[in-house]
Amino acid sequence: TMGGGGMTFSSSYSDGITGQEQAMGVGKSEMTKEEIAANNKSVGIFPEYNYKTSGMKYEVTGIEKFDNKECYVMKLDDGMSMTFDYYDRVSYLKIASTTIKTEGEETSELTLSFANFVEQDGMFFPTVMNVSTGQANLEGKVISRTINAKIDFAPYKK
Repeated sequence: TMGGGGMTFSSSYSDGITGQEQAMGVGKSEMTKEEIAANNKSVGIFPEYNYKTSGMKYEVTGIEKFDNKECYVMKLDDGMSMTFDYYDRVSYLKIASTTIKTEGEETSELTLSFANFVEQDGMFFPTVMNVSTGQANLEGKVISRTINAKIDFAPYKK
């Protein structure tokens, strides 16, 4: 779920068989079988742990600079989009992810970048996330994080 100022901008849910997405100004839509299959290849708080068994196609393509940092680049193919994840060569933390998706004649690119990592329960999480598309650049700051909390499924019921 992404939100701010007490409002939810977008959210999604999938149980691996069915799924739904919601976006402000667009409403709810059921996920297609292809979207669910792609989603199932990248699950969990650290999806990288599941790539080997999930069907995700992945390979390390080399070392490139991102935000003036040398990074290992991992190319991912979930069957619906191509993603390039950038891991800092010094800290090994994922500092960015660029996804390229083509639907029909239209190709879109979305880059997420992560910064100001903090440790919580032995894991490192970013406190600043930037979203960059062809039309907009947004910066979000994490003000709270909850791990293993109960999920309210009411908003996803038909």
